[in-house]
Amino acid sequence: MAARRIVVPALAAVGMAIALIPAPAAEAAAPGSPQCNATGGTITANGAYFVHTFTASGTFTPAQTMDVEYLVVAGGGGGGRGNANLGGGGGGAGGVRTNVGSPSQVSGAQPVTVGGGGAGAAAQGARGTSGTDSSGFGVTATGGGGGGSSGNDGVGPGAGGGSGGGGS
Repeated sequence: MAARRIVVPALAAVGMAIALIPAPAAEAAAPGSPQCNATGGTITANGAYFVHTFTASGTFTPAQTMDVEYLVVAGGGGGGRGNANLGGGGGGAGGVRTNVGSPSQVSGAQPVTVGGGGAGAAAQGARGTSGTDSSGFGVTATGGGGGGSSGNDGVGPGAGGGSGGGGS
């Protein structure tokens, strides 16, 4: 099997989902051509794959049962805020679910939900909010935890999540 290189665009705190479908023959046909037999997301051809990228919720619909590799990323958590000169913790990264290297058979319309990033704390001494879950292809990635806070009356720990938020 030839080595694969998957390029994932950098997105600030927002979740995403990517579906990889093997393209026929040695070269990938253009998205929208008869060889690209699935719809949903932004479709690009990348070497031997058609890549369906979802940066907002939608539906992945294959024309027939097919092998699909996926990467589902949840929204990251927002940062916490401390009081006065005390710092707050950073938000945790969104969780990741993938089957890259072990394709799954997919058929019929597949709803894809892309989770948003959590908001940073607006008030002093407050925790950031957690990111929201992303799901698709039968899996759910958990949103990142909101960052912790600090204040004169104690420390507010970070929230649990796909990757927990940092303490202060």
